Amino acid sequence: MDGKTIVDGQIVYVASASQEQVDKVNELWGKDISIGEYLTQVHPSLLEEMPPDVKEEIFKTKWRWPTTEEMAAPANQEVSDAALDSSNTDVDCSVFLTSAGSAVNYGGGALYNNNPAPNYLQSSTYVYNGASQVVATTGSQGYSVKRVYASNQFVPSAHGTYHAQTFGQSQGPEEYGYSNVNYLNW
Repeated sequence: MDGKTIVDGQIVYVASASQEQVDKVNELWGKDISIGEYLTQVHPSLLEEMPPDVKEEIFKTKWRWPTTEEMAAPANQEVSDAALDSSNTDVDCSVFLTSAGSAVNYGGGALYNNNPAPNYLQSSTYVYNGASQVVATTGSQGYSVKRVYASNQFVPSAHGTYHAQTFGQSQGPEEYGYSNVNYLNW
């Protein structure tokens, strides 16, 4: 589902990944690419209404993949609070992961905590299986906004432990943040 929503009175663009796009995220994971390259390959609809000056800048700004310390630990392992402390940035992130019958609801967002609002703010929420592979993802972005948010649901192919985490990035100024990890036994 791709489209627009209103968050705090501002337009926010949202996109959720198909299985083909999730496969592309797993293929791209860790590669040295720009935000623009990531969006082109995973969420091309998010480029459609992007202002030209922002589009130019995001093709120059590196897509920041989570570090091992930031990324969710394998199932049933704890991640230390110190490894998940993004309080040194102006971007705070939130995440949720809940069961809903045969489906799993997930989502998250990013909040920019300084003035003025950045030129570009995005959030990406990833749901991982027990093998730490991405099985679902949704993203949001906005221009000159302080908060973005997206949610979706998926039907897991197998029972097990899933975990989700949201990562956020701003451009102009460039900042990065990430949420704590949510676990779900399904």
